[in-house]
Amino acid sequence: DNVMIVVTRWYGGVQLGAGGLVRAYGGAASACLREAERIERIETVPLRFHCPFSSYAMVESKIESWRASRTECDFDAAGAWMTLAVPVEEADAITDWLRDLTRGQMDITRQD
Repeated sequence: DNVMIVVTRWYGGVQLGAGGLVRAYGGAASACLREAERIERIETVPLRFHCPFSSYAMVESKIESWRASRTECDFDAAGAWMTLAVPVEEADAITDWLRDLTRGQMDITRQD
């Protein structure tokens, strides 16, 4: 799923014939798929929130275990405005954890 393979032949198309071309292109595509690195695609949703300095280190320590990534972080006098790309299926649990961390004081915007 979500794969595109481009095979370019510079010589030999006419001599191979239709069946030979199918085998040549199919063999090249098969070799590409065998050797290609597999990368898991995770659908994410952005969460934007202000994190007080007192909670910043705790949030930073969780980002990797959440399989999230920080897409934006701007500091002000009270903490950091952060935007995290979090897995869609984990967004509600992460939002609850962030609110619990600040005893309900953190305002979190889900930017679908």
